[in-house]
Amino acid sequence: FHIFHKLNKKGLIAPAMLVSELKINDEYDTVKPTSTLVEGAKKVLGINRGVLVGVDDKGQPLGTLSDSHILMALAKSLDCRNETCESHMNSNILSIKLSDNIKQISEKMKISKPDAVVVEDDSNTFRGYFSPNDYREALLSLSS
Repeated sequence: FHIFHKLNKKGLIAPAMLVSELKINDEYDTVKPTSTLVEGAKKVLGINRGVLVGVDDKGQPLGTLSDSHILMALAKSLDCRNETCESHMNSNILSIKLSDNIKQISEKMKISKPDAVVVEDDSNTFRGYFSPNDYREALLSLSS
């Protein structure tokens, strides 16, 4: 069921873009919260761009870890062989559903100002990462 939000260039009602229509599985990898920062760093190096999403044993997202978080730990001379990813994760995340439409998400993001947006299914299991690139793509679709 699409929610209609505007008229397209031909004057016809255009359905709102849904999260499920975006490619949300290309700019992240997952990591266990108990993994060390060294293990996290190896995973970060394995992705072209993006973040690590920490997920618990039930597949629920807990936070995100970026290369910047790892570099901050190094700059503080922390032992990254013993530091856990969880202790450096950013937990200011917004969880959205595959069935959410982009206009609704944009409004939620303006209000909550999350550092990251993760996508879950109806059982709250992690399904993808809504990256800044995904957001830009979605906004372009709203303006066309």
